[in-house]
Amino acid sequence: MLTEQINQEDVFTDSSNAKKLPGKLIKLLEQLDLQQKGQLKNKELFITVSLCSGMGGLDLGFEQTGRFITLYAIDNVGHAVDTFRLNFEGTCCELAEINAAMTGQSILDRINAWYKQEYGIELNLQPGDIDVVIGGPPCQDFSMMTRHRNIQPEESEKINLFYECVRIAKELGSKTFVFENVPAMLQGEMAPTGFKVMNSFTDSGYYYNYKELCGVHYGMPSSRRRLFFVAVQQELKQMGILPVYPKPDLAGAEHLRIKDIFPYIEYICTNQFSNKLLGRDKFCPTITRSTALTVFTQGQWRNMSIEEALRFQSFPADYKFPDNRGYAEKHARIGNSVGPAVAKAVAECVANDMLDKYYQMVAEHDKESFKMAA
Repeated sequence: MLTEQINQEDVFTDSSNAKKLPGKLIKLLEQLDLQQKGQLKNKELFITVSLCSGMGGLDLGFEQTGRFITLYAIDNVGHAVDTFRLNFEGTCCELAEINAAMTGQSILDRINAWYKQEYGIELNLQPGDIDVVIGGPPCQDFSMMTRHRNIQPEESEKINLFYECVRIAKELGSKTFVFENVPAMLQGEMAPTGFKVMNSFTDSGYYYNYKELCGVHYGMPSSRRRLFFVAVQQELKQMGILPVYPKPDLAGAEHLRIKDIFPYIEYICTNQFSNKLLGRDKFCPTITRSTALTVFTQGQWRNMSIEEALRFQSFPADYKFPDNRGYAEKHARIGNSVGPAVAKAVAECVANDMLDKYYQMVAEHDKESFKMAA
């Protein structure tokens, strides 16, 4: 049994090379063991696969709920992967491209092999064991900032990544997925391509909804706006389980202005699209990957620090970056990331209003089936 793979010191005894287990993996093993024995009453930890993971903003928000564990993450930017690995012990994170050659089964095989090699444990995950696929496919080709490049949708590898991510979610048998992108995806000349992407959700057997969320309404001290696509398998829809979004906390937003986060900052200048000057009574504007915001403090202008950018993006102060990378790379990772506070709010809905309901209904059905058989 799975419980036999771990001793009281939380170290595996079947391999002298096995690493000590992080707490979240111990919790997962205990849950899987009860599940194998048919003794699991409530599923407390949901298994996540993360695509186009970046530095881990979505993953952090999901894990901060205490209900999710990311077993696999992938990105094609080395610095993003290095940053992710520093902050997510016990997650298999790979530097690789997502393409047509990658399948749901190949990801499951990689997960099973990696945890066997690193920790000496047999997860034996199969299609259908993944609860949620999350990801933020690169938004640049949808973004207002890059429309002048006249990129044709069918020529865009970044846009095509959306189709690959949905295909992989289907092949994994994931019960739900959450994807994030820019609002411009469904605006203007990009709208037909955006809706074509959403049609692929339906074609892949998912029922979805989408909503534009503003960071300050969900605990993030920034006015950053992003689209969140939340989907459930058709099976869940037939059970009456639909995508749910968090309610905005308008009162809480009043305490997330610039002066509330960093009282010493007098002004922030956007330096993007236009040089818009924002006083300390305003909200921090969107941080992008390419252009640093500038702040006015102590009588002078300077670039926003990495520590300040992390806070405005709702990352904890102790979030780690590789030591050998400079300001520009760190800033790019933050600008590309999903705010963990918003991700956490979405994740709580996925856990409480979608997955919990699903597993409770499955348990009730199994109980009734057992009574009828008896």
